[in-house]
Amino acid sequence: PDWQTFTNALAAAREARDPVLVRQLLPYLIRACSTEGFLLNDMLHSELIATLGAFGEPDRAVRIFGQLIDSGLPIHGNAFNRMLGALGQAGLTRDHFNGYVIELGMERGIWKTAFRCEDSVSALDLRDFWSGWPLLAGLFYGLNQLAGKLHSVRPDSLLILVSRGDGKRGEDKSRMSKVEEHLILLRIPYKVADKETMEAAGTTQAIFVEPDVLNPQVDHRAFGPGLEHADQLPWVNRRAATIFGGSARVVDLRAVLEGRIKGDEVDQQLEGIKLGFARADHWEEDAWRRQARENTRLQHV
Repeated sequence: PDWQTFTNALAAAREARDPVLVRQLLPYLIRACSTEGFLLNDMLHSELIATLGAFGEPDRAVRIFGQLIDSGLPIHGNAFNRMLGALGQAGLTRDHFNGYVIELGMERGIWKTAFRCEDSVSALDLRDFWSGWPLLAGLFYGLNQLAGKLHSVRPDSLLILVSRGDGKRGEDKSRMSKVEEHLILLRIPYKVADKETMEAAGTTQAIFVEPDVLNPQVDHRAFGPGLEHADQLPWVNRRAATIFGGSARVVDLRAVLEGRIKGDEVDQQLEGIKLGFARADHWEEDAWRRQARENTRLQHV
């Protein structure tokens, strides 16, 4: 089996909510990754991150994410979106680590143009954040960042770009509904952008917000509706009936990523997956092929 076989198997186990199957797959996966060059891209790591998050193992998901970060290899947006999704699945939507993942993604160029604050028009571009929690994490983080800059920059308007129009049927409207729903929860008035504005911005769903309403409705230190002191919340990992079992414990996920918290025996076994990384030129070649396939797909949408 190749990396894609394991990726598909993990996805099937996650969809079936079958932790036993995941536990059975991992020894074979680790053995396969003992061969350098087995992993040609970040797809398997991304699926493993999603699977661990879905089964209440966010700290292990962070360690797998850290393998990609430390590898120095080109990482794509799927890994960062999967990491945010894993935090959402684990119920850690108020954890500071959400913002740190977004900042890492900005540094790596994944969301480099997501947040722009200028004197004329500020923009919050959510189009590269996947639907679900990643989309909302980008919204909350972006609003808080922009609100914090309003003391020095006075834009006339804020444009929130929600969708490109290349997703599954009905996805654009669903994303728009989620953004509108949470703007209402945050008590932020808005209006839907007109067709001409959306066409000029290259988007199919967009919203205008008056910058003046971001303060005080959005607390610069908040990270979601009703949260006033995110820095005082503990990092809680509730682990029960998961892949490997265990009891609830408090985990600083950034410390996990930076290697300041030692893993257990299972974590040490999962470290073996990184042995399968291919050379950078192989990753770049694979990325070129996948991008070519994606461009072909978009031409037929």
